[in-house]
Amino acid sequence: MFNVFKDNKIFLFSVFLAFLFWLGESLLHAVFFDEEKHFELIPHDADELWMRIVISLLVILMGFLVGRYVQLQKKIHQEKIRTLEASMVSMNEVVGNTLSLMSHYCDEYIKTGKIEMDSAKSMKEIIDETFSALNHLQDINKMIEREQYQEKIRQD
Repeated sequence: MFNVFKDNKIFLFSVFLAFLFWLGESLLHAVFFDEEKHFELIPHDADELWMRIVISLLVILMGFLVGRYVQLQKKIHQEKIRTLEASMVSMNEVVGNTLSLMSHYCDEYIKTGKIEMDSAKSMKEIIDETFSALNHLQDINKMIEREQYQEKIRQD
């Protein structure tokens, strides 16, 4: 569920902006529109009061909506990362199993003499390079986790 105050700096900033607007509007009203030049934080004029309330609430509402949108985008991004990680694990398993099977067949062909030694070496090198690339992809997965962790630290 959406929590308005937890990690929602945008909402809190909008509340601060609404307060600044109210304060600034009070000051401007006292300086330019009030003949007696006295400062009123809560005006006695009903039109002035409802105008400040409406604008302040609109600023706060906008902050709430933008904050919610940002949080939803973060959740969507996190879900995409989880999906990517699951896909990477599945791909690593499928390709790893295929490479192991190919390596096994290559060994069998060497034993039975159905393949030349140079071809077998080339095939083994390709299999080893592919295994190495798979391990590198797993490291990328760890790098993404590291980046997410560092981003969370920066946000806190």
